[in-house]
Amino acid sequence: MHKSQLISLFKILNKQEQTEFGRYVQTPFFNKNKQVIDLQKYIVRYQPDFESKRLTKNIVAEKLYKGQPEKTQLRKLAYAMSDLKKLLEDYLVWRESQQQAVDRDYLLLRCYEKRSADVHFFQTVNKLRERLEASGQQDMNYYYHQFKLHHLIFTHKSTDRISASVNGLNDSMDNLDLFYFTAKMKYACELANRQNIIANDETKPILLIDEVVELTKAAPFNENELFEAYRIYIHLCKQEDEGEYFRLKEIIFEKGKIFGSEELKEIYFFLINYCLDCYESGKTHFLEQVFKLYQHGIAQNLLIEHGYLDHVDFNNIVNIGCNLKEFDWIDTFITTYGALLEESIRPTAIALASAEVNVNKGDFEKALSFLQEVEFNDDYDKLRCKALQMMSYYELDTYHMLLLDFLNAFGMFIKRNKTLVKEHKQAYQNLIKITKKLFDVKQLRGQGLEDLTKLLAQTERLAWRSWVKRKVAELS
Repeated sequence: MHKSQLISLFKILNKQEQTEFGRYVQTPFFNKNKQVIDLQKYIVRYQPDFESKRLTKNIVAEKLYKGQPEKTQLRKLAYAMSDLKKLLEDYLVWRESQQQAVDRDYLLLRCYEKRSADVHFFQTVNKLRERLEASGQQDMNYYYHQFKLHHLIFTHKSTDRISASVNGLNDSMDNLDLFYFTAKMKYACELANRQNIIANDETKPILLIDEVVELTKAAPFNENELFEAYRIYIHLCKQEDEGEYFRLKEIIFEKGKIFGSEELKEIYFFLINYCLDCYESGKTHFLEQVFKLYQHGIAQNLLIEHGYLDHVDFNNIVNIGCNLKEFDWIDTFITTYGALLEESIRPTAIALASAEVNVNKGDFEKALSFLQEVEFNDDYDKLRCKALQMMSYYELDTYHMLLLDFLNAFGMFIKRNKTLVKEHKQAYQNLIKITKKLFDVKQLRGQGLEDLTKLLAQTERLAWRSWVKRKVAELS
């Protein structure tokens, strides 16, 4: 029974929903089967994990149908489980309809149309229009709902389709175009961004995307900042363009409300990744841009998903804050937002963050002690940990004999890795190469510094560039 669909559905309910579902099952309007009520009461005792040994089918069947033959018990339990699962699915649909006012209104419109309640139908149409406008959004879902609404009006039996509804038909067509174009550009952006992030991604060519982009440059689309944002997004996925970056950032900061929450976050995180790529390619002034984006994201609650902060974003914020010497801000950030990391990865993320802070403060022994606590969540954690180890070994005389062997092993790890993006591999391989030369110059008391400086200037992609530049400056 532990692996049944019924139990898996019980697990997705929070404590409040468990209580509410209990009342739902016990309401005679929804359910009059006492055996289903008894089963719900029995199961809910073992929340939240529902892993008790007392939830095996034989034990539950014996408990609920005591005194009956075993086959009869199991058969009745199967029927009760099926009925309870159906009730739980109905409850989830009901609860969602209560939370999604627009979807509820569409269901209500269908009810009114079937019952020829025309006055109520058109009153609800007006309320739905007002609700859509009040949201302030003009994203893909907005145009979809507008199309759907005009379609319902046009197909209503009281509408004169020959004459009076021509404008309604045009409205339906216009909003269909707007929905299609926004959807096409939105998914094109996501696919283009995916190709930049995931190594060896074999995404199919996007049919008609070039034509759609060209069409949105003309009226009535060219005055819509939503389409402008998507055009810039697609452009920036293909090439760096600082002017277009700042224009997209301006739209997001000043007109972010026109996007749905999913679209806004998707474009926002693209901007962050774009700035990080620019920084790693040598445009160091983008570091402050990333920091401002992250601070804005925290202030606008854009970085929190279902109550959690992603550990990659957490580590990136710490890294950038340390490079900018914002240690007080970072200390507060780690304390406040470390608690919002998922529990399973929280110790690793906080240990990496603490190690990085101590590397930048100059306490390398303490940094290494934090790194000993790290259990990797992914390959990017490994990169970060190895880079921090490398920096500490470089600084501490007692580890100088280990440094070159460590760098060789670090390089082999990157070479053999199949999941890292090509640009990340190159950035870290360049870091290893330059660190070897940096160490040589340090040992030779400045000899070869000029060649090292030239190499640094010529290297486009370089991880931890700020650290390298500081070390070169110290040798000067």
